[in-house]
Amino acid sequence: MKLKLTEHPTYRPIERLTLLFVGVFAVCCVAVAVYQFVWVMPAKRCEAHGWWWDGSARVCAMPVSISMFTHRPIGAPKVTPAAKPPAKP
Repeated sequence: MKLKLTEHPTYRPIERLTLLFVGVFAVCCVAVAVYQFVWVMPAKRCEAHGWWWDGSARVCAMPVSISMFTHRPIGAPKVTPAAKPPAKP
């Protein structure tokens, strides 16, 4: 009985290796796509708006000027409370 070339027992490990490499390649392609959609694209979109991207927390934040909190223009002198008169003994 004559064996066909594809039925030879030494070709089974090669077929398994082929499937292994194709599987590893597919997993790597999916990992790159997930990285692009989850980390790279949101960062580019955030920075295109002029906002700040925090990669560790994956948060896009709008920069806020300190004058919004203090309600005084930038460059204005700092307002300090008046000095208290010394206490009488």
